[in-house]
Amino acid sequence: MIKKSTLFCLSFAALTSCNPKPSTLAFPKSSSQEVRIALNEDCSTCDPRKARNLCDTNLVRFLFEGLMRKNSQGNLEPALAENYEISPDGTIYTFTLRNSNWSNGEKITAQDVEYSLKSSLEPSFAAPNAYQLFVIKNAKAYFDGKVSLDSVGIQAKDSKTLEITLDHPTPYFLELLTFHPFFPVSEKWVKAHPEWKDGSELTAVTSGPYMFEVWQPHSEIVLKKNTNYFDAQKIKLEKIHLNCLDENTALNMFEVGDLDWTGSPTCIIPPDAISSLKIEKKLQIAPSAGTQFIRVNCAAENFKNPKMRKAFAYAVDRSGICDHVMQGGHFPATAFVPPCMGLTKTSFFELNNFELAKAYFFEVQNESTSNIPFKLSYVATERNQKIAQALQQNFKNALGIDVILDPCEGKTFYEKITKKEYQLALGNWFADFQDPINFLSIFEYKSNGSNNTEWENFEYQKLIEESTLAQDPEARGKLLNSAQAVLMNDMPIIPLFHFTFNYLKKDGLKNANVSPLGYIELKDAYIE
Repeated sequence: MIKKSTLFCLSFAALTSCNPKPSTLAFPKSSSQEVRIALNEDCSTCDPRKARNLCDTNLVRFLFEGLMRKNSQGNLEPALAENYEISPDGTIYTFTLRNSNWSNGEKITAQDVEYSLKSSLEPSFAAPNAYQLFVIKNAKAYFDGKVSLDSVGIQAKDSKTLEITLDHPTPYFLELLTFHPFFPVSEKWVKAHPEWKDGSELTAVTSGPYMFEVWQPHSEIVLKKNTNYFDAQKIKLEKIHLNCLDENTALNMFEVGDLDWTGSPTCIIPPDAISSLKIEKKLQIAPSAGTQFIRVNCAAENFKNPKMRKAFAYAVDRSGICDHVMQGGHFPATAFVPPCMGLTKTSFFELNNFELAKAYFFEVQNESTSNIPFKLSYVATERNQKIAQALQQNFKNALGIDVILDPCEGKTFYEKITKKEYQLALGNWFADFQDPINFLSIFEYKSNGSNNTEWENFEYQKLIEESTLAQDPEARGKLLNSAQAVLMNDMPIIPLFHFTFNYLKKDGLKNANVSPLGYIELKDAYIE
């Protein structure tokens, strides 16, 4: 067995926002060890198996811990695991859990981890990131109903020993374990609360640095230090206040000292304020690996033909959106995978080729008898509204059509996407770990919880599968880039731009930063 303890890696994760009601609660003074962070939307879950946007994800990461974690230097290290061993063929990982407790004082066991991972594979549970577990032996076969749960390669040998068997060697598996869907929940507590609702979040037992004190929907979540956390002696902040605010209110409150952090990754800085904040040298810009794109419902009558999808892709003025709408250092995307992911920097389509957009559009229109109007759906925030309006004008200029704008409350938007009750929808993706597969695997199967395009392609699947078996990094990169070429040729998504993180942070909040993953890192933070 090969024994390891520390690796270097980098990971990333997803971002959305909506228009919640402003908080009316009193705020603590900055002199206390309490930090106040703005949210653009109310958190919808604290279940790590269910979280899919960055508000939920950041909440989950304050509350829960995984087998592995990233430290403040970005290095990979054991967390709930004390150590681990890897078989010589790279397919069997044996983890020994440290002596650690849930927030209610009960022991965290290997059985908790086995239960959590296997429960995410239940199709009826609808875990949005279940496909990330498919590297585990028989995980996908069970998800597809072909084998029994006992045959899945996750087994608690005893209360402190967990064995995970993979389908094939997976170089990034330890990095994958830092992703929140792999964080365990308490089997005992979950079975006592089959649905997390009606205030049961407040009683949820957690494994991370914090636990719940208050959850007032659409207003405020207050987290307090979890004294049963295995690393509690290193946690300096006593409380975290997460306040649900629209972006303008959040900016005003930050400027008068009532917030310590606003902007990425859990809130938005009003686009109109970006320029002046840059001039005043208040705006902080951090690197990220994220892409804003338009998700296309390939089953919708208007968009069954890939040429129609390409027409809309070529009609977008990406530079104009980056320069005049975003203004925060974002740059046009001519591929889905950001350049920092290490693939060949290939442009899969030409910027501002509006003549080609017209050619594709009128070719398809001549073939079609459909008079169904075009509609663009999005979560109703000021920034999304501006992006949507810019796109609406782009489509009008290039294609001569009036696209209907469909702003939605966050929950309604996600329901539309999940049920495929949309035509075009603004979306974005932030990597969960430093590997291009994290972007490309989303669209490998249309059953993936984050796909939602009704697109699936056998050639694409074959290239992704071959890449998982490739041992040579260069050969693997070529396979992944070929897969991306298939994705961009069929256009189930239309890349718009690659992100940076824009945020404001109080000077007195020390050792706090936003990671390229889109997580606010507070483990070493304190108020000066």
